[in-house]
Amino acid sequence: SAGPSTTDAPLLTVPTLVITGDADLLVPPVNSDTLARLIPGARKVIVEGGGHVVFNEQPDAITGAMLEFLDGVQTHAGS
Repeated sequence: SAGPSTTDAPLLTVPTLVITGDADLLVPPVNSDTLARLIPGARKVIVEGGGHVVFNEQPDAITGAMLEFLDGVQTHAGS
């Protein structure tokens, strides 16, 4: 096997955020829908107007989504 696959996704036990741009022509957003459904408890964010390099194209939207996601992650720090 070359690396992780969708068969591995249901085994993930860490908080997961799946981000995609709705205008990504290289990797269609439906792929992110599938991935988010397969990962238990995953959260999906679709960035409007975001293409394949959505992290560069929409940095403020990405940062906001990541901060919101991380704010909701339960940690066990200090225990």
